[in-house]
Amino acid sequence: MKTFEQYLRDASGADVIDFRLRATSIAGQPTTFYVHPLGKDGETLDFTVIGNALVPNSAAGLDFGAAIQALKAGKRVARAGWNGKGMWIVYMSGMSLPPFSTQGTDRKVNDRTAKWIGEDTPLETLPYIAMWTVNAEGRRAWLPGWVASQSDMLADDWTVVG
Repeated sequence: MKTFEQYLRDASGADVIDFRLRATSIAGQPTTFYVHPLGKDGETLDFTVIGNALVPNSAAGLDFGAAIQALKAGKRVARAGWNGKGMWIVYMSGMSLPPFSTQGTDRKVNDRTAKWIGEDTPLETLPYIAMWTVNAEGRRAWLPGWVASQSDMLADDWTVVG
């Protein structure tokens, strides 16, 4: 995947000095934009603005840093190189829950957790990355606390999913 800097450098080598920039901002959706050489045929780059990062709208080619930015912006991401189909990861923000012993609330510590931390202990969870994967029996499974391998961190085949 070509970076924005590479795109501009290549275009300047082709005597392109002016570009058309079109931004789209719709309430509740990320801002997107595209850049195209003005008055010449050439490559168009499409981006989504995620935090302070520009994430190319391509089928593949993101590095791990861009994948993390996409996760923090609420996107699902995956690697093209993963063996399982339909696998992806998401960022889960932290949360606080009242103790299991709390009355009259729909959201509270569940009995499985209360067994370990105590029925009168509130729960604070830290943010983490979770994976939608396949278990040993071939069934879909939720894996909280996914950890990237060195191969994952160095790969340039990350994609934004759906």
